[in-house]
Amino acid sequence: MAVAIKLKDDNATVIAQSTGNEAALLLEGSWYFSAEQVDFTYLKKTDHIYKCPYKGIAHWYNLEAPNMSAKNIAWVYENPQDGYEHIAGRIGFYERETSVTVSEKVDEAMA
Repeated sequence: MAVAIKLKDDNATVIAQSTGNEAALLLEGSWYFSAEQVDFTYLKKTDHIYKCPYKGIAHWYNLEAPNMSAKNIAWVYENPQDGYEHIAGRIGFYERETSVTVSEKVDEAMA
């Protein structure tokens, strides 16, 4: 299934999009994309971290787009704990709508 993460108030700006060749992973209410599927133009990695008791240490990204900014909208587990190796290096986004992003399923013929 193809999935896109877009800026909420600008439906034309895609931050991440999976393709039929490499699907995004859905895990615990979040989409995880390979780094190649993410446009980092407006994403800035921060020094902020979060320690999940199951997955390990996540490093956060802030959104810094024209007329829009938000803290901690994406994250990455660079070295996740055992059992979560499949998300290593993948960029995570919430599946639910946030104040600045929306996820949507994309017609694979259009992706």
